[in-house]
Amino acid sequence: RTLALQELTAYPLIMLENGSMSRIFYRQFFLEHNAELKPDIEAGTTDQMLTLVRSDLGLAFVPEPMARGNLHRKRILQEAIPSRSVCLVYDPRRPLNTAAREFRHQLLESAKNKQK
Repeated sequence: RTLALQELTAYPLIMLENGSMSRIFYRQFFLEHNAELKPDIEAGTTDQMLTLVRSDLGLAFVPEPMARGNLHRKRILQEAIPSRSVCLVYDPRRPLNTAAREFRHQLLESAKNKQK
């Protein structure tokens, strides 16, 4: 069964902490659909949210790659969640550390794959 976003508010919601970019994003998404975002449980990380969902404590919005393999994919929302973009700003005159290089590489590869 698919639900309208307003109906989703009747279920316990698990969200990241107030002030996180994800929470701000979803708050705006709910407002655009005339629904109020009132999470029942706040988690510090997405991994914690997945653990709480697996324990049947509520519903959560998590990135699809994180849910793949852990949860059965079920579409419960009628509304499409808008895509988000990521912008990487760095000084090309300064070397990037290993983690930053890998992050940059993954962003570029993801952008190439979406253009195909």
